[in-house]
Amino acid sequence: MLFEVRSVNTAILNGEINGVQVVYSAKNESRSAVGNGNYDLTVEEYEGNEAISQLEEISRQKLLELIPTLTFAIRSINTRYREGQLSNVQISYGANNETRSASFNGHFDLTEEEHEENKSMDQLKELAKQILTDEVNAE
Repeated sequence: MLFEVRSVNTAILNGEINGVQVVYSAKNESRSAVGNGNYDLTVEEYEGNEAISQLEEISRQKLLELIPTLTFAIRSINTRYREGQLSNVQISYGANNETRSASFNGHFDLTEEEHEENKSMDQLKELAKQILTDEVNAE
Protein backbone atom coordinates (compact mmCIF):
# COMPACT_ATOMS: atom_id res chain seq x y z
CA MET A 1 0.00 0.00 0.00
CA LEU A 2 1.33 3.40 -0.96
CA PHE A 3 1.20 6.04 1.80
CA GLU A 4 1.42 9.72 1.01
CA VAL A 5 1.81 12.46 3.60
CA ARG A 6 -0.61 15.24 2.66
CA SER A 7 0.27 17.75 5.37
CA VAL A 8 2.15 18.21 8.61
CA ASN A 9 0.50 20.61 11.04
CA THR A 10 2.52 21.93 13.95
CA ALA A 11 0.90 23.40 17.04
CA ILE A 12 2.78 26.29 18.63
CA LEU A 13 2.35 27.25 22.30
CA ASN A 14 4.30 30.16 23.77
CA GLY A 15 6.66 30.18 20.81
CA GLU A 16 7.51 26.46 21.09
CA ILE A 17 6.30 23.50 19.05
CA ASN A 18 3.73 21.78 21.23
CA GLY A 19 2.63 18.90 18.98
CA VAL A 20 2.43 17.69 15.42
CA GLN A 21 -0.45 16.26 13.41
CA VAL A 22 0.29 14.27 10.24
CA VAL A 23 -2.44 13.88 7.60
CA TYR A 24 -1.99 11.04 5.12
CA SER A 25 -3.72 9.16 2.32
CA ALA A 26 -3.15 5.57 1.30
CA LYS A 27 -4.08 3.36 -1.63
CA ASN A 28 -3.09 0.02 -3.03
CA GLU A 29 -1.84 -0.34 -6.59
CA SER A 30 -5.21 -1.37 -8.01
CA ARG A 31 -7.01 1.28 -5.92
CA SER A 32 -9.31 -1.39 -4.54
CA ALA A 33 -8.48 -0.02 -1.08
CA VAL A 34 -8.19 3.72 -0.49
CA GLY A 35 -8.35 5.86 2.58
CA ASN A 36 -7.02 8.69 4.63
CA GLY A 37 -6.30 9.49 8.19
CA ASN A 38 -4.37 11.60 10.61
CA TYR A 39 -2.45 11.07 13.80
CA ASP A 40 -0.69 13.13 16.42
CA LEU A 41 2.96 12.98 17.34
CA THR A 42 4.67 14.46 20.33
CA VAL A 43 7.56 16.81 19.67
CA GLU A 44 9.93 14.05 20.77
CA GLU A 45 8.37 11.56 18.32
CA TYR A 46 8.56 14.09 15.49
CA GLU A 47 12.17 15.20 16.01
CA GLY A 48 14.42 13.08 13.84
CA ASN A 49 11.45 11.80 11.78
CA GLU A 50 10.81 14.93 9.73
CA ALA A 51 11.59 13.29 6.38
CA ILE A 52 8.47 12.48 4.37
CA SER A 53 9.58 8.86 3.85
CA GLN A 54 9.88 8.43 7.62
CA LEU A 55 6.44 9.97 8.22
CA GLU A 56 4.93 7.70 5.56
CA GLU A 57 6.34 4.63 7.31
CA ILE A 58 5.01 5.93 10.66
CA SER A 59 1.63 6.37 8.91
CA ARG A 60 1.72 2.69 7.89
CA GLN A 61 2.55 1.62 11.45
CA LYS A 62 -0.14 3.86 12.97
CA LEU A 63 -2.75 2.40 10.60
CA LEU A 64 -1.70 -1.16 11.46
CA GLU A 65 -2.21 -0.28 15.14
CA LEU A 66 -5.63 1.21 14.34
CA ILE A 67 -7.07 -1.57 12.16
CA PRO A 68 -8.18 -3.76 15.10
CA THR A 69 -10.18 -0.80 16.47
CA LEU A 70 -11.85 0.17 13.18
CA THR A 71 -15.55 -0.40 12.71
CA PHE A 72 -16.10 -2.22 9.43
CA ALA A 73 -19.37 -2.04 7.50
CA ILE A 74 -20.27 -4.01 4.40
CA ARG A 75 -21.64 -1.48 1.90
CA SER A 76 -22.64 -3.77 -0.95
CA ILE A 77 -22.44 -7.29 -2.31
CA ASN A 78 -22.32 -7.37 -6.09
CA THR A 79 -22.84 -10.82 -7.59
CA ARG A 80 -21.46 -11.00 -11.13
CA TYR A 81 -22.45 -13.49 -13.79
CA ARG A 82 -20.79 -14.47 -17.05
CA GLU A 83 -22.70 -16.52 -19.61
CA GLY A 84 -25.35 -17.36 -17.01
CA GLN A 85 -22.85 -18.63 -14.44
CA LEU A 86 -21.72 -16.89 -11.29
CA SER A 87 -18.20 -15.59 -12.00
CA ASN A 88 -17.37 -13.73 -8.78
CA VAL A 89 -18.80 -11.72 -5.91
CA GLN A 90 -17.48 -8.25 -5.18
CA ILE A 91 -17.74 -7.04 -1.58
CA SER A 92 -17.50 -3.29 -0.91
CA TYR A 93 -16.73 -2.08 2.59
CA GLY A 94 -16.09 1.01 4.65
CA ALA A 95 -14.14 1.29 7.88
CA ASN A 96 -13.48 4.08 10.33
CA ASN A 97 -12.49 4.62 13.93
CA GLU A 98 -14.70 6.24 16.53
CA THR A 99 -13.26 9.74 16.05
CA ARG A 100 -13.13 9.31 12.26
CA SER A 101 -9.45 10.25 12.26
CA ALA A 102 -9.00 7.20 10.01
CA SER A 103 -11.41 6.23 7.26
CA PHE A 104 -11.04 3.61 4.54
CA ASN A 105 -13.15 2.28 1.70
CA GLY A 106 -12.39 -0.73 -0.38
CA HIS A 107 -13.61 -3.75 -2.21
CA PHE A 108 -12.47 -7.29 -2.81
CA ASP A 109 -13.56 -10.18 -4.98
CA LEU A 110 -14.55 -13.64 -3.84
CA THR A 111 -15.09 -16.79 -5.83
CA GLU A 112 -18.44 -18.53 -5.47
CA GLU A 113 -16.86 -21.02 -3.07
CA GLU A 114 -15.23 -18.30 -0.94
CA HIS A 115 -18.53 -16.46 -0.75
CA GLU A 116 -20.35 -19.63 0.34
CA GLU A 117 -17.82 -19.97 3.17
CA ASN A 118 -18.19 -16.30 4.19
CA LYS A 119 -21.87 -15.43 3.86
CA SER A 120 -22.60 -13.72 7.17
CA MET A 121 -21.97 -10.00 7.63
CA ASP A 122 -19.65 -10.73 10.56
CA GLN A 123 -17.57 -13.10 8.42
CA LEU A 124 -17.38 -10.54 5.60
CA LYS A 125 -16.34 -7.77 8.03
CA GLU A 126 -13.57 -9.97 9.43
CA LEU A 127 -12.46 -10.79 5.90
CA ALA A 128 -12.41 -7.08 5.01
CA LYS A 129 -10.31 -6.37 8.12
CA GLN A 130 -7.85 -9.14 7.17
CA ILE A 131 -7.62 -7.96 3.56
CA LEU A 132 -6.97 -4.35 4.63
CA THR A 133 -4.29 -5.57 7.06
CA ASP A 134 -2.68 -7.62 4.28
CA GLU A 135 -2.76 -4.62 1.93
CA VAL A 136 -1.13 -2.32 4.49
CA ASN A 137 1.57 -4.94 5.14
CA ALA A 138 2.26 -5.42 1.41
CA GLU A 139 5.35 -3.56 0.27
